[in-house]
Amino acid sequence: MRSIPNSGLSHVSRFTSTLVMLLGILAIAACSGEDSDTSAKYSAYVTSSESYISQGQFQAAMIEASNAIQLASDQQQAYQLMAKVYLRLGQPREAGEMLAQIENPEEQTLLLLAESNLNAAKYRSASDVLKRLKDSTSTAAMVIAARLASNQGNYQESVELFEQVLAKDPGVAKAVLGLARVQLGAGKLEEAATLLERGTQIPESRAASFYLLSNVATSKNELAIAENYLNEAISSLPSTDIITPLRYAILSGMKDNLTAQGETDGAMIYAGLLVEALPGAQQTTDLLRSALESIQSGDLSSARSMLSEVKVIAPTSPRAATLLATVDFLEGNNEAAALQLEEFIDAETSSDTELQIYAVSQLRLGNPEKVVERLSKDVDSIGNAKLMALYGIALSESGEVEEAKVYFRKAIALSPEDGRLHLPIAQIQISEGDNQLALVELQLAIEKNPSEITVQRMLVSLYLQLEMTEKADNLVLGLESSYPRSLDTQLLVAAYHMRQGETDLAEKKFKETLKLGESLIAHNQLARIYMASQRYSLGEEQFRKIIQLIPDNID
Repeated sequence: MRSIPNSGLSHVSRFTSTLVMLLGILAIAACSGEDSDTSAKYSAYVTSSESYISQGQFQAAMIEASNAIQLASDQQQAYQLMAKVYLRLGQPREAGEMLAQIENPEEQTLLLLAESNLNAAKYRSASDVLKRLKDSTSTAAMVIAARLASNQGNYQESVELFEQVLAKDPGVAKAVLGLARVQLGAGKLEEAATLLERGTQIPESRAASFYLLSNVATSKNELAIAENYLNEAISSLPSTDIITPLRYAILSGMKDNLTAQGETDGAMIYAGLLVEALPGAQQTTDLLRSALESIQSGDLSSARSMLSEVKVIAPTSPRAATLLATVDFLEGNNEAAALQLEEFIDAETSSDTELQIYAVSQLRLGNPEKVVERLSKDVDSIGNAKLMALYGIALSESGEVEEAKVYFRKAIALSPEDGRLHLPIAQIQISEGDNQLALVELQLAIEKNPSEITVQRMLVSLYLQLEMTEKADNLVLGLESSYPRSLDTQLLVAAYHMRQGETDLAEKKFKETLKLGESLIAHNQLARIYMASQRYSLGEEQFRKIIQLIPDNID
């Protein structure tokens, strides 16, 4: 760039300064205009979404809220509207995921997140969110706290919280319904009915109150009265473009009521409405039930076929995914099982079996840190000894050995009769050179589970390692006589004789084990014995039997 002569600097500088100032003003005005336009569009989307929600047009409401989020992802109101729709549709997990991505949640966002977690049975998470509220005494916060207390079995605390809310404002619909449900759960039908009669006068709780009153009447076998309440509930329901859980429950209640009264034609009408409202729902339910029965009977192929059908009808079904993971796990495909469960597994809501499958699959794949990450916040409240032990194994394999020992002890405390829970502690003590301490654990284990083959093997091996040969001999002799029909135990006895150099006795025992069932170990050991003693034809015979058992094994 050429330099400007000093003689002209003054007027050029003034011109440049004026131009820069003018451009700055124009830029500010343009930015202000863009911001104003964005803000106006955002407000329009939000207002439109709110209007659609009030009209029961949930699909349109979600589209408008989604448009608002794309326009201004840092604003929270659209996320809140989306979550409200998910909650109305009975999809609390989706609502929670929507809200959890907000970095600095507002009070209203936290309230909706707590409600989402509560509805998804994520009680620990709901409690954690409530602790983050600035005002824990607000009506909304107290209603959620009361519901949480009820779901966690704290009946008196729940009643007190609901009554505090209603004392301040008798027209809080969620408090009326919440307290009524608590009373119903406690068997206090008359108290609940009184509350629900009040609820029928509150627009927000009218339909739900009539539905619950029908349940009270049904429990008294007053079917005609229950039918009247259900009719009132149906007429009180607002129209929606997507069926809500409440509407589905009321229609199901009417179908069951008419069936119980022998009015089959009327019941069929409501059955048809249910099918129309949720096409494929009954088929999905039937397929899932049949798939579970097939898994329990060992017919994994049929189970997989039925679950594949479910995935076509309901691609996002968590139940189908977890059952498919079970099939994969039982077939030995740990990677597929872990992948299936990755999206849906939740320590707060998943069953103990599902969590165990996830933990074992990840441990087999060498991912102990994933097990620790998923279970760490909830493992202490799960109360399942096997899961506690699996968590301990994950800690141990992640290098947290001392903490792992704590959880192994907790597992033993939960299931003191299970000797196998002593094994991981013994393994750690052996690796640390504390063989005498390991011996104590293994002796406890075999006292509790004398027939457990893993316990038997570890104790025999440790006796030999400690040169306690007489103890080992006596244990093996006792096992041989105590479990004559156990293939695994008799193989252990045969292998023990082989290890001790008692080849003739080992040969005899391996032959005897084959009378209990086919065993690759027995065939292989006999082949080694025959080859070592130059009885090649007998060795060849054993190898051919092994080939028959595992024809695809190149070795």
